Amino acid sequence: NGIVAWRSFGSNGTGEGQFDENWDIMVFDNEIYVTDAQNDRVQVFTLSGYFKREFGSSGAGDDNFSEPLGITNDGTNLIICDKGNDRIKTHTTAGTYVSQFGTNGVGNTNFDAPMGIHYYNAELYICDQRNERMKVHQTDGTYVRQWNTTSTFPYQQPRMVTESGGLIYVTVKEGV
Repeated sequence: NGIVAWRSFGSNGTGEGQFDENWDIMVFDNEIYVTDAQNDRVQVFTLSGYFKREFGSSGAGDDNFSEPLGITNDGTNLIICDKGNDRIKTHTTAGTYVSQFGTNGVGNTNFDAPMGIHYYNAELYICDQRNERMKVHQTDGTYVRQWNTTSTFPYQQPRMVTESGGLIYVTVKEGV
């Protein structure tokens, strides 16, 4: 009763269906979304693994990314951690830019290398890696609350987050 690889796809490179540090994966609305960190884009595939489209390119503009990592959805749009630009971006499933929030820093509305993200109970749980904290925002960017991960795991930076049964699980460099 183990997990069996049903189908694998992709290879190393910069072309369609190729990756340079694929980071996160999400299935939403019968499509597979994969963040392609070093190619600064998100690639979209069919459930069978066939390339459909991509969006994003290197830079700091509305349609750009600098190391997109974590990806989630709010039931309508995609929400993506843009690590190198220290922001959270929202795009439609077609890849059209909707909005963004965050800049580099340590304040309530700032990030320093956001990595993982999860949508739960109408809130975004965001791993603010270099600030060593978990942050919670509404999808429009409104700050809700935060907690330091160093209080539980000294000198540990949060990387990925998920939820199950109302509990939030966070990975750090050497633990969960």
